[in-house]
Amino acid sequence: MLLEQEKKQNIITVSQLTLFIKNIIEAEDFLNYLWVSGEVSNLKKHSSGHYYFSLKDSRSQINCVMFGANSKIKFNLEDGMKVIVNGKVSVYEKSGNYQLYVNEVKPEGMGELYLAFVQLKEKLEKEGLFDENCKKPLPYFPKVIGVVSSETGAVIHDIITTIKNRNDSIKIILSPAKVQGEDAPASIIKSLERLNKIEEVEVIIVARGGGSLEDLMAFNDEDVARAIFASTKPVVSAIGHETDFTIADFTASRRAPTPTGAAQICAPDKFEMFRYIEIIRNKIKQSLFKKIDFDKKMLERLRTSYIFKNPYQLINAHLQDLDRLTEKLYRKIDEYFKGHKEKLKYLKTHLKVLSPLNILDRGYGIIANKSTKSIIKSIKDVTPGDLLVLQLSDGELDAKVI
Repeated sequence: MLLEQEKKQNIITVSQLTLFIKNIIEAEDFLNYLWVSGEVSNLKKHSSGHYYFSLKDSRSQINCVMFGANSKIKFNLEDGMKVIVNGKVSVYEKSGNYQLYVNEVKPEGMGELYLAFVQLKEKLEKEGLFDENCKKPLPYFPKVIGVVSSETGAVIHDIITTIKNRNDSIKIILSPAKVQGEDAPASIIKSLERLNKIEEVEVIIVARGGGSLEDLMAFNDEDVARAIFASTKPVVSAIGHETDFTIADFTASRRAPTPTGAAQICAPDKFEMFRYIEIIRNKIKQSLFKKIDFDKKMLERLRTSYIFKNPYQLINAHLQDLDRLTEKLYRKIDEYFKGHKEKLKYLKTHLKVLSPLNILDRGYGIIANKSTKSIIKSIKDVTPGDLLVLQLSDGELDAKVI
């Protein structure tokens, strides 16, 4: 009896057992912060922003959950991707399964930021945002240049100095923006939109100095890339050093290796312009002189030509042609009327043969009712008292039916 009571005291519930195991696992420091490598499978991205997936290798797998993954992962996590995750192991009490609660995910063998850059580049390229046909041409001689950059630092100073040294007649409008940090993408987009609303702005420079990949991430932002693509003004990107490439560079109408290079691209050197104008002026002068000389020679050739020496000879030739054509016309007219005269003579003879008047010459007559003018063909066509007209070969007789 006592043994049975002791056994009953050792009986616990499933929840108690699960909690006991959970406490044992969470008490182990090693399991509270560890890095695990494996391949992602069965990935489910919940609308709440949480990710649920399995991490596996050739022999085992473990369930993983990552809360708020949308804001934590900078690249596109996919099934089959090899990753390294950081987190802690614990027990999900409802199912009694142990799982890995992930805080951080890094692609294995490739930096997270670089992977995000590559994935976004591939996505936008497929959509056509890098298409050369969509890039807007830069103005040759802009009067107003807009600049999106930090209002402090060497970048804006270099741009202004370069533009003014090359052409001090160009107006510069700075639309200041944050170029680094979480707020930078929204700030850059707002500055771009502001310059697009200024009608006099003809081209926009988007610039910042050099830095690490992390420093330049604002210009690898998808929304910034789409804002540059949607700009009604051509955009010249000048991000980082010559070896740095960002998504903004691919989307812009033109990429400059440095901010100074962007200023040189957008602002033509006024002295070069003067030299170019002088070259064009000399070419126009030479072309005019050649044209005048050619026309003089042509005029002299015409002046000494046979036509100008004997102008009537050309007229006489045309007069002779006119006489020849006139004679030919008269012949055609005579032939036309002659043919119609013969035809008319034939018809007249034929008409005479068919004429009823020929019958009258042989002693016949034509009787008609005097009032109705109708021909009398039978005695039934008349009644006593009707007045008739008798047509003979040499005149008419009036008659009355008795």
